[in-house]
Amino acid sequence: MRRLVAALLLLNLALLSWLLLGGSSDQKEREPTRVQQQLNPERVRVLPPEGTAAGGTPLRVAQALQDGASPDAEDAPLAPAPASAVAAGVGASTAAGGLGPVTGAVTALNAVCLEAGPFDAQSLPAAEAALAALPRGSWQRQTLEPAPAYLVYMGRFSDQKTAQRRLQDLRQRGVEAELAHDLPALEPGLVFSRHTQEAQAEAALAALQSSRGPRQARVVPTSEAAAVLLRVEHPTDEVRSQIAGMEPTPALRGGFRGCRKTKS
Repeated sequence: MRRLVAALLLLNLALLSWLLLGGSSDQKEREPTRVQQQLNPERVRVLPPEGTAAGGTPLRVAQALQDGASPDAEDAPLAPAPASAVAAGVGASTAAGGLGPVTGAVTALNAVCLEAGPFDAQSLPAAEAALAALPRGSWQRQTLEPAPAYLVYMGRFSDQKTAQRRLQDLRQRGVEAELAHDLPALEPGLVFSRHTQEAQAEAALAALQSSRGPRQARVVPTSEAAAVLLRVEHPTDEVRSQIAGMEPTPALRGGFRGCRKTKS
């Protein structure tokens, strides 16, 4: 047993000596050896930290220097874009008559026709007052009369969020309805169905309330929902600029947008 232990010890010592002094002497992991083993070392580049140019200069400052601007310009507030620039890029999809998203006072400055509304008799004076700064004759009223019909309707609610919550509650109970649109005298409210005859609407109301429908629903003729649009046709650059500078106000019901198509 002692001979075996002695033999293993000698073998380990011999292996250690070979590793330290022999076979790996010309393959040691030192920097010169690593450099010599690189593939295409001339293609290796040291990149600056992200967000900086060569020499540690911030990219925005470097770009400003290339453009001839002051390096401090990056901290200066941005000036508002002119109306002509806004007109070229805002609301292009609404120019053909779509309503589009509401952004500030204007959603389609590039449209050849702009409109705000609809407004009922109560909200119309405030809307017209908001346009007092526009040149005389630059805008006009456009009457919006819904097709004669009778609605099974519920409302008005205190605000649009309340109407939306009520709508979701009714749909969870299996009752179909929709938010009232382009009916400012009835908004915010819910419409359950539309009918050409008052008798048909009354029958639909009775059926609704006999099942799971709300007791507050009633029949309303659309003649009560007549409204007015405030329209600016072929606005000049001056008028576009004034509209673009208007502060958003609830009186304009979301501001101007591209005119909808109306029946001639």
